[in-house]
Amino acid sequence: MSDLFQTATARNRPKPLAAQIRPTRLDDIVGQRHLLAPGTVLRNIVASGRVGALLLWGPPGTGKTTVARAIGNEIGKEFRELHPAHNNVSDIKELGKEAQVRDLLVFADEVHRFSSSQSDYLLGLVEDGIFDLIGATTGNPSFVLTPALVSRMTVFRLEPLTVEEMKDVVAEPWLTSKRKGSQSKSRKRLLRNSPPMQAAMPDAHLQRWIG
Repeated sequence: MSDLFQTATARNRPKPLAAQIRPTRLDDIVGQRHLLAPGTVLRNIVASGRVGALLLWGPPGTGKTTVARAIGNEIGKEFRELHPAHNNVSDIKELGKEAQVRDLLVFADEVHRFSSSQSDYLLGLVEDGIFDLIGATTGNPSFVLTPALVSRMTVFRLEPLTVEEMKDVVAEPWLTSKRKGSQSKSRKRLLRNSPPMQAAMPDAHLQRWIG
């Protein structure tokens, strides 16, 4: 009974604002035009339908997870996530088995925190082309990942959003929904806590701009 209650509670729990407004297509993502504009290397890779092994490198909050999910949507493969705090080598092996019967895109978040055994097993699957892999890291790959893994991944660097791009995010229509009131409060909180926005505007100006 308690398991059923917990499952129902989890199902009815509202998603965080970031999850509610997360773009699902690369064309809808604000910023990172050096990577996401038509004709760029990354867009051409996605258009091929097979991404191989990619590494998204950038500070927190630059959209690594969003880009990975959007790529998964566009190439039409089953999306699976791995995290070093939640998954071990046996989980990676299970994904390898699953990939034998369906096309998978595996997203390895915080890949720099994977243990050597986890990294070695991922490396083997990448070398054999068992599934497509997108890794995400906040650290310089040359220093935080094993050379063998980095050498087999195409690295793309994400940059922090500019103030103008953050304004574009706030202006996007998908920030407005039936829960406009609660989202408005969340939007204000997100902007006030954003270091780029705080650095670019005096607090009084910021208060007036976000209403």
